[in-house]
Amino acid sequence: MKGKADLSPLYGARINAVVDKDGAGDNWARYMSTMLEGKARTLTFVQAEIGKDAADHIAATADSATSCRTCSHQKKQQTRNPPAAG
Repeated sequence: MKGKADLSPLYGARINAVVDKDGAGDNWARYMSTMLEGKARTLTFVQAEIGKDAADHIAATADSATSCRTCSHQKKQQTRNPPAAG
């Protein structure tokens, strides 16, 4: 796998990456591990609790008001402001 992205902004960072549950995801995780070894402060790989990837997981848990164990995301309360009076 040959990447074209500049990974230097990740150097020294604490990285949590959600890996797809398939061979391509496994390959990506191995590649990223090799590319960031000794450069990232921490590099942690997790898989979505629900679905195949992060998008499936977030979509499935979007109605939940609680954090999940895998990615610690929490649904944020969305409020809509009424349009300004004209």
